[in-house]
Amino acid sequence: MYFRGLNGTIEVLDNALVITREKMLDGVFHEKGSFTIPFSAINRIHFFRGGLTNGYLVLERRSKRVPRTVFTALNNDDAIIFRMTKNEEAEAFSDCVNRLIKES
Repeated sequence: MYFRGLNGTIEVLDNALVITREKMLDGVFHEKGSFTIPFSAINRIHFFRGGLTNGYLVLERRSKRVPRTVFTALNNDDAIIFRMTKNEEAEAFSDCVNRLIKES
């Protein structure tokens, strides 16, 4: 299972998430490439609904702050930005990932 946003993709593995940034837009604020985060290092994934601005998904990890606006999320390596039209898909993805994190 995966979710594709404007600045990258989050993919679910058996016991980890992989964030991949490959396209030109993906690399504007972040280094291109992939990195893997084990479920044990993630508290939860937050869903911030898009409206007048884009929405975003962000991983809450130990000792890292969660951005509270889409503008601060742009610079966060653990955030994926998405258009308002993907609100339902992003919310379903975050709910599923949060269940997997709790079960691990």
